Amino acid sequence: MTQVEANSVAAILSFLLRALFWAAIVIGLVSAFTIVSAAVTGEPIPFPGDRGAELSRPAAPIAALIAISVFSGGIAFISDQLRRILSTLASGDPFVPENATRLMRIAGAIALVEIIRNIGYVLLVSLTEAQVDYDFHIGAWIAVVILFVLAQVFREGTRLREESQMTI
Repeated sequence: MTQVEANSVAAILSFLLRALFWAAIVIGLVSAFTIVSAAVTGEPIPFPGDRGAELSRPAAPIAALIAISVFSGGIAFISDQLRRILSTLASGDPFVPENATRLMRIAGAIALVEIIRNIGYVLLVSLTEAQVDYDFHIGAWIAVVILFVLAQVFREGTRLREESQMTI
């Protein structure tokens, strides 16, 4: 039995993160298949936030594939990084340098997804006649800042622990 399995809360969270990882991959693949099928058959592709208009322009399938790849890939990446952080917590040693790096990667992934999402909205409106409801996700940007701060806390905590271990 691994140490993650020994801690029931950690085991549940690890299971949920693993399920989220695979769900993101499966949903991404199914969505990509659906988009490619619609493009091959010539059906219009609906976009989230699009007020009833469907896009049938040649660039729509490419834009949809990029969007679903970035989103599902981002979710899979973030859940994997969280699962790795959780494994260090379950082993009783969360203040390792790798966790600060993992938190920075998660913050970067969220920021990248949001930047690409915002660029996508701008391109969607400028390249088509779609009436798209733009939605700025302030919560995502607050999460990015919080994760960068937590990464620095972990980095400093690791440094202080290493210093105290050397003085003993």
